[in-house]
Amino acid sequence: MSPNQPSVDPSRFHYQRPDYTRPTLEVPEAAREKIIQKLAFLYGQECVGECYRELERIMKVYYAYKTPHMLEWEKQFNPDERFTERDVILITYGDLVRTSCEKPLVTMRELAHRYLKGVFNTIHLLPFFPYSSDRGFAVIDFEEVDPN
Repeated sequence: MSPNQPSVDPSRFHYQRPDYTRPTLEVPEAAREKIIQKLAFLYGQECVGECYRELERIMKVYYAYKTPHMLEWEKQFNPDERFTERDVILITYGDLVRTSCEKPLVTMRELAHRYLKGVFNTIHLLPFFPYSSDRGFAVIDFEEVDPN
């Protein structure tokens, strides 16, 4: 999401359970052709049929989780604000860079402003929930933030 777009409440965008009572997603022909061309480029013509069928299945299931609010929100979404090949993204743990006198995210912010400006246009912080192992991916509680 672009910094220009407001943050949103995810519960307004996704149901907890899919709604299979409404009509299923119909992929427009132009979009389907574009997807098929990209799949052929990435995986070869011999895989396109199988890859597209699975991708369409996933899209239809995901669509069933979308609330009417999300469907409306997507109509307003500006495709020019999506990630492209021009984006440079730093993916890191929030506590990877530390000093003895400040919180890790403060240190990361200072590092980004001082040394990374113009190098990366996005910083993606990996999970920062309390965890039991696997460096943050064995989450104990998704509704808490690790105090460290």
